[in-house]
Amino acid sequence: MDLKDAKAGYDALLAEAERKATAGAASAASVFAQVAAHSAAGRHPGFFRSADLEALLSDLGARFVLPSAPVRRRRPGGSPRRRVLHVLTEAYSIGGHTKALYRWIGADSASTHDVAITQQVEPLPPALVDAVAAAGGRIRLLDGVENLIAVARDLRRMADGADFIVLHVHPYDVVPLLAFGADQERPPTLVFNHADHVFWLGESICDCLVNFRRSGARLAAARRGLGPERSALLPLPLLPSSRPDAPGKTEARRILGLPADAPISLTIASEYKLVPNRRADFFALHRPLFDADPEFRMVLVGPSATSAYWMERAAETGGRVHPMGMRSELDLFTAAADVYLDSTPFASQTALLEAVLDGLPAVSWRPYPAESLSAVLASDDVALDDQPVIFHDAAAYLSQVRALLADRSAAEALGRAQANAIATLHWGPAWTDSLERTYEAAALNAADRPAPSAPDQGPSDVDQDLLEFQAGSRRGVAPEVQHFRFLPVRLQIATWARIPKEDRPPLKEFLPLRLRQRVRRAWSGMRR
Repeated sequence: MDLKDAKAGYDALLAEAERKATAGAASAASVFAQVAAHSAAGRHPGFFRSADLEALLSDLGARFVLPSAPVRRRRPGGSPRRRVLHVLTEAYSIGGHTKALYRWIGADSASTHDVAITQQVEPLPPALVDAVAAAGGRIRLLDGVENLIAVARDLRRMADGADFIVLHVHPYDVVPLLAFGADQERPPTLVFNHADHVFWLGESICDCLVNFRRSGARLAAARRGLGPERSALLPLPLLPSSRPDAPGKTEARRILGLPADAPISLTIASEYKLVPNRRADFFALHRPLFDADPEFRMVLVGPSATSAYWMERAAETGGRVHPMGMRSELDLFTAAADVYLDSTPFASQTALLEAVLDGLPAVSWRPYPAESLSAVLASDDVALDDQPVIFHDAAAYLSQVRALLADRSAAEALGRAQANAIATLHWGPAWTDSLERTYEAAALNAADRPAPSAPDQGPSDVDQDLLEFQAGSRRGVAPEVQHFRFLPVRLQIATWARIPKEDRPPLKEFLPLRLRQRVRRAWSGMRR
């Protein structure tokens, strides 16, 4: 797969969406628009936004959504509390952007928070439900119909009277553009840039892009059409660690079956983030640690214990690589480890920050030049600017890791310093002050709509780096099949038949959304 092939696939899907729209088939057009956007997000086509696709969705919204679903500003005499409507595509029990949402709600006590979810399948995470209830808000699943146009109408009805709209949606979710793309009178609209490294929808309705790191803001300014005036930096909201009953190192290692005195590293990341490519090979990078110390152990939370690749790495090291699969008791692993190693070639920044808050010193190697837009695939955080965390030189990186493994007292002291730096900016008064400035920027920009698009600065190394990562990790294989459930059955069958046999999804992907939800929730209830 190369950039030309990825672009050709996107262009064909966009053309199909345009044909459906021309024929007046609004529902099918919106589905193919979402399929096109997901294709671009999962198989990078060499660009990060599409004015044509956003214009198509705005036109569909103007014709089929806005006339039947007006949105009014706050009415005089209402509650003095600010009302914020958060919009998600899906909420996950495990996932950084869902955590960021419910922590945002918990930290912003000056507002009432409502949540609208456009395409939820799994049961809702209890932490999100509790946070919204504590904030005096409500959660609504916009799943009453199998039709994205109708979902957009429901979203507009829920936005009626809101002071701010905050989009935490997947970068390919078409519902917000259908709902708000043609409405210059909508409430100030913020977009939380949680997927800051891929193609996105939302440039034309974004009054303020909420970036959690500088590399994402740089990419947005260079390639996503947003000038600096429509961008803000808001660190991820992170709760300081408070686990008085957390096990000590000796007990944690006993529970996990790890040696009591061995130097142990920890990495928490989805397996696809560790697939080697020309830029980085996580295991090869750390192989010198195994060679230099026969006691060194590497614990990986995320990669499966049955993964062929990691089973081979474990065999190479005499069982000193420990892939643990997906786990929930992360405090047990942070208690057992001596140092946290960030994943590469794709970083896992939320996991790194949370490990530091649990007391582990962290080290991250960035295989991309500091000035490159590809740095968005690595970690960076304002709280760590003055801490020895991010390294561009592999030798200096390994030297730091060795030093931390050799001196536990020094490692613990550094872990405390890093944790204090993160807690200061990621929670408390400093964070809420940043949030207030972000709301103010959105309101100011909303008064000056429509905003001009910033020019795309053109191709760079990030295009090939991103596509290579997606291809190597198999993240770009038919990611859009999940949207076929919104199509009429006849179109579902025709579309399924066009997918290469090796990429065809299981037939359950074609169940109507409502039926899938019922099956998943019933199954979840049976397991409990």
